[in-house]
Amino acid sequence: MLLVLGTMLLVGFVQAAARPIQLHPVNPHYFLYHGDSLVLISSAEHYGAVLNPDFDCLKYLDTLAEDGMNYTRIFTGSYFEKPGAFGIEKNTLAPAPGKALTPWPRSDGPGNLGGGNKFDLDHWNPGYFSRLKAFISAAAARGIIVEVTLFSSIYSDSNWEVNPLNHVNNVNNTDQIDRLKVHTLENGNLLGYQQQLVSKIVKELNFFENVFFEVQNEPYADLKEIALILKRYDSESKENWVKRVDLAPSESLVWQKMVVSLIKDEEERLPKKHLIAQNYCNFKYPLQRIDPRVSILNFHYAWPDAVSWNYGYGKLIGFDESGFSGNG
Repeated sequence: MLLVLGTMLLVGFVQAAARPIQLHPVNPHYFLYHGDSLVLISSAEHYGAVLNPDFDCLKYLDTLAEDGMNYTRIFTGSYFEKPGAFGIEKNTLAPAPGKALTPWPRSDGPGNLGGGNKFDLDHWNPGYFSRLKAFISAAAARGIIVEVTLFSSIYSDSNWEVNPLNHVNNVNNTDQIDRLKVHTLENGNLLGYQQQLVSKIVKELNFFENVFFEVQNEPYADLKEIALILKRYDSESKENWVKRVDLAPSESLVWQKMVVSLIKDEEERLPKKHLIAQNYCNFKYPLQRIDPRVSILNFHYAWPDAVSWNYGYGKLIGFDESGFSGNG
């Protein structure tokens, strides 16, 4: 009887250990991964490891592992930047003209403003998904967790100029819309292509345990919350901060909730369930409402208040970007 019980406990432990990274059931401010409590820490490249084919992924992952890092963040290719964007030197998120590797293949039609031929959004790019899965597999072998950020704010007309969803850069007659509407439900036929992309990536990556999804990088940057990026409010009280900023305009939140629903609905039909992260703002903010299906509350350039003001949600709170604060 004791042997049977011990075997049952062992089987139960192995099954639990085989689950994707999750919140720790005892203290959800930490992760649980393969049976171990975990925090994630990194000094990462600028999110272009997969979409930039000239970047040496394996050397990068080896370097992270050698330095004791266990986390990296990647963008999917729904957004990338022009060389020179934001003054970033050797920006991996800015591939050489015509070299961006995206989920969509190149067509035979020239005229892409980012170089090379236009994209065909009605088909998938096998080369992209091979590189994506090889990268995540290599990360897993080194004990590295990958945050897969599905979308990103576009920030500028210059970045929109090279975006695959821009009607100029594809052969699919996507609607001509203001870039500030791209990540809202008022984005014309772009919405269908965004939904297809989420479903495809979620299905392709369901096998992996070292992955979680983030809805969108800095959704506030394309909206009136840009003030949060441009100015830091050092000594504001919690109450004054709430009055100063309307963090969640409905047009953005509704679109983000749609993406969360897509992930959840897709994984209902799949064996593995992954965590979802949402990026709320820079610095600090006492969140007034969160989607209960979101497990990771991400802040950029985070102040300690980002944790203390939101600790009661019982979620993982992420300090998810620090690059523009300098190496110090």
